[in-house]
Amino acid sequence: MNDKGLSIVKLKDSVYGNVVDIDSKNAVYCELRYQRDRSSFAGVALKVSGNNNVFNYIEIPEMVVEELNKYENVYIGCNEEYIKSVEDVFYSKTREYGIDVLFLVYSEVRSSQMIFEELMKSVVENIEGIREINYGKRSDDNN
Repeated sequence: MNDKGLSIVKLKDSVYGNVVDIDSKNAVYCELRYQRDRSSFAGVALKVSGNNNVFNYIEIPEMVVEELNKYENVYIGCNEEYIKSVEDVFYSKTREYGIDVLFLVYSEVRSSQMIFEELMKSVVENIEGIREINYGKRSDDNN
């Protein structure tokens, strides 16, 4: 698995910035791909909050956002198994921050849940960089 290939961008600058009607100016989009299979990936759009150990998920109905081929699609929204894997990693220990998950993005592959687990571990490891992206913009906006 690729644990060094986490990409982090402002949600508004990502390809999913305008797919869902949410206020994305202070959100980030994080994505992880498998090296062995570049079409397998998982992404999460989130905001870091100052509330300790709080996980919030905005439930967005699952929908296809891209057809890659006749066997594989890219989905955005809610899949209960993937939300559960995100929660399991987040709640594996008490954290001094909270996260608001806006939506998930994933390719239709059997390994997607494992990729979400790896994605969330990478998010946890890189939370300071994610906070800087979140809070940097907020201070500019005086929010």
